[in-house]
Amino acid sequence: MAAKTLFQYTIFSLLLVSKPSEVFPADTQFEPHSASRETPHAIDLDLDNREYLEILKNHMRDLGSDSLRINELGPPNTRMSLSREIQIGLRNLDWLNLINSKLPEGQKISFSSKNSRKGIPIDKPYKYNEAIINTRLEQSLTEMPEIMRDILLGNKNLTDTVPIPLVDYVKHGGNINKIMQMAIRFDGIIKKYKQWYISNRSRDVRGIHFLLKWKNLESDLSHFQNLSRETQDLLEGHLLNICYNTTENLRPCKNEFNNLKLQGALELFFDRYKTRSKQIYDSFFAIRNPRSDINWSGDDEHRAFIPFVRPNGENSSTIEEFIQSNIEEEWSWNGWHLNLVFNGSKNINPEIRFLPKITPNVDRIGGNIISMNSDAPLTEYSVQWTIRHEFGHVLGFPDCYLEFFDTDENAVISYQIDTSDLMCSRAGDFNQRIFNQLKLTYFKLLR
Repeated sequence: MAAKTLFQYTIFSLLLVSKPSEVFPADTQFEPHSASRETPHAIDLDLDNREYLEILKNHMRDLGSDSLRINELGPPNTRMSLSREIQIGLRNLDWLNLINSKLPEGQKISFSSKNSRKGIPIDKPYKYNEAIINTRLEQSLTEMPEIMRDILLGNKNLTDTVPIPLVDYVKHGGNINKIMQMAIRFDGIIKKYKQWYISNRSRDVRGIHFLLKWKNLESDLSHFQNLSRETQDLLEGHLLNICYNTTENLRPCKNEFNNLKLQGALELFFDRYKTRSKQIYDSFFAIRNPRSDINWSGDDEHRAFIPFVRPNGENSSTIEEFIQSNIEEEWSWNGWHLNLVFNGSKNINPEIRFLPKITPNVDRIGGNIISMNSDAPLTEYSVQWTIRHEFGHVLGFPDCYLEFFDTDENAVISYQIDTSDLMCSRAGDFNQRIFNQLKLTYFKLLR
C-alpha cells in the first residue's frame, strides 16, 4: 500500500470517535454495557412451555394480577401489547391438555420432541417484534383448517379429540405455540430489560463469523469496487458489524468505511477491528473459571472423573440415576467418558437442587449449584436435555447463543452460533469442539 494512503488512514483514524482495538486476555468476559442496572438472568432461546408460563405468571404479577386471565387486564396496552397472541396460545394449550387427558401414556400428543428439535442458525436468525408476531398469528390462523381456527378463537367449544388429521393439528398447533412463546418473551422479558438487550448488540458476532469464512477476502477487500452490488452490500454489512463490536456506534463506522472505500484500503478497516471481534466470538466457546476437582490424567486418557454431591431425601435414588445416566451418556466422545463419582462435598463439588417454578440455571459459569424446576417430570426430554446442558456450565462452558434488540430494525434478533453444539442449542449435542476444549483445559499429561 502506498505510504501516502497509509498516512491518510492514520490521520483519519485519530479523528474518529471510537474505542481502540485492544488486545484482551484470553479469559476476558465480554458483556454488554447497559445503561440500566437491571439485567436478565441467562434466558435460553429454547425454553419449554412450562418455563414460558412461569415467565408469564411473573409478568402478570408485575401487572397486578395473580392469575393467567389476561382478559382481566382489558384491551392490549403498552404493558401487554401482545395479549391476544398469548390468550390464543393459552387456549391452544388448554385444548391440548384436554385431548391428552383422554389418551393413555405413550399416545399423548406434544408440539415438540427430540426428533423435532430445530435450532436457530446464525445465517437464518429469528427476528421478531410486536408487528411481526401479530402478522405471524394472523397468517397462522388463516392457514389452519376452519374448525381449528373457530375453536382457538372461542367460536366453538374445545373438543377432547382431534377433529382434523393429527399431523395437521400438530403442525398448526405448534405454530400457535411458538407465537405464544415469542409473545410472552417479548412482553415479559424484552420490554422489561430493553436497554440491556440494546446494549447486547455489541456482542453480535455475525460479522466476524462470516468474514473468517469468506473466500478470497483479501482480494475482495482490495477490489471492492469491482464486486457486484449485492456482494458489496453483504461485505459492507459484515465489516460494519465488526466495527460496531468496538465502537457500539455505527456512525463513525460508516464514516471510516466510506473514507477507506474511496481510498481502496478496506483491508485496513478489517485489520483494525478483527481482533476484538474475534475475541468476542471466542468468548462464546472458551472455558471460564476452570475447575480443580476433575481427575483426568495420563493414567487413563479415555476416562475423566468428577466428584458430585449425592442427592438425599425423597426419590434420591431416582434423582441420582437421572443425573448419572444423562450426564454420562451425553459427555462422552469416541471412547472417552466422563464419570460422576457420588462422594462430593457441598459447596466444593457440583450438586443439584430442585426448586419450584424456576428456570433451570447454574449459580455461575464454573459454579457448583445446578438448580432445576421441581415441577418438571424427569422423564421429559426437555428436562433431560437441560441437565446435560447445565452441566456444561459447571465445567466452565458459556452459552453460545445471542439475543439482542436492533434499534435500526426495531426488532429482536436471536441466533445460535452452532446449532449442532450442546451449549448453543437444544438441537445440539456433545461434539468434537467441546471435547477438544475439555482436553486442552483439564487433561494432565503425567511425566
